[in-house]
Amino acid sequence: QAIGLLVYPLLTRIYSQARDLTNKDFCFVVKKDNLYGVCDENGKVILDTKYPTEFKFIHITGSRNYYIKAQTDSNVGLFDVKGKEIVPFDKCSKYEFIQNSFIKMYSPGGLQGVVGLDGSPIADLSYSDITWDENLSGFIATQYDKMGVISASGKLLFPMIQCEYLAFAGDYFTYKDGLKEKTYGALDFNGNVILEPKYALVKVIEKVSKLKKKDSTISVSYSNAYNTLTSSYSTASRKFVKE
Repeated sequence: QAIGLLVYPLLTRIYSQARDLTNKDFCFVVKKDNLYGVCDENGKVILDTKYPTEFKFIHITGSRNYYIKAQTDSNVGLFDVKGKEIVPFDKCSKYEFIQNSFIKMYSPGGLQGVVGLDGSPIADLSYSDITWDENLSGFIATQYDKMGVISASGKLLFPMIQCEYLAFAGDYFTYKDGLKEKTYGALDFNGNVILEPKYALVKVIEKVSKLKKKDSTISVSYSNAYNTLTSSYSTASRKFVKE
């Protein structure tokens, strides 16, 4: 803090305002021409004075993931303590933490995307919905009239398919293509149709159970893909979260 105390008088000569961002890591919020930025304890610029809002210092409980947050009524941005942009201020209106390992972002127009806690891209800000499925250890993603599964490392499990409903059902997926009302089918973990979408949802379980007794590739596709998904999530959690 002694270094910060020495830098403070210098900052006040350059900026119209300077104040502590946090007592934990000595950073300063600075103001110039009614715009805000951040400097470190040595006076080095972390964030340029171009933001129309003050900053807050936040972190994820139980970790060493610290962030500088900028927020207005219409925009929000997250930056790490070195100034790296994690959630883009000019593109996002809100965000939320998922599994304490990912950040789900929302654009002003309602599009959704996902990054890791360090800003690593997982899903572009181009989806109408992205939902984390804890049992699947992956994201169910919707993009207009298509749906698919994205792993924790950002890989598509199989090409996005045209449907309006997709759900993890143990070792296969139930889906609805939207062509017939209240009729469902099933996909294996490679995205192959194993049951055409022409049954009531309760009937799908019975039909797929019979299919699995005849076709072992259904279970094999699940085993391979599920190992990939869980391994991807485990790796992402270790990579993104600073213990």
